[in-house]
Amino acid sequence: MYRYATSPAAATGSKGTAAPATLRAAFPMLVMPSSASASSVLVRITAQDVAALRPVLEARGFVTMAEKASLHFMEGQLPISQLAPGPAGIEALAPRGLLGVRAV
Repeated sequence: MYRYATSPAAATGSKGTAAPATLRAAFPMLVMPSSASASSVLVRITAQDVAALRPVLEARGFVTMAEKASLHFMEGQLPISQLAPGPAGIEALAPRGLLGVRAV
């Protein structure tokens, strides 16, 4: 998982969501939505067991668009706020089999 160069307090906006400027710095390859109202990004998530991790991700706002469990990945829309470090983001799912998150 990626780590932010700034403290978690500095990386969040006023409502506790990750600030877009900080996300652009931490994830330079991430294509951020051009609309100020857009709140999610398309990502590929890799996992040890995709089927087991999917409901947990969906509870955090992930919308599955494609899944290939035999290759250990799924793609979909993830709320930008879930890219926050630590327990506020999906990084906290690493002990449950999350292997990685990449912008698509």
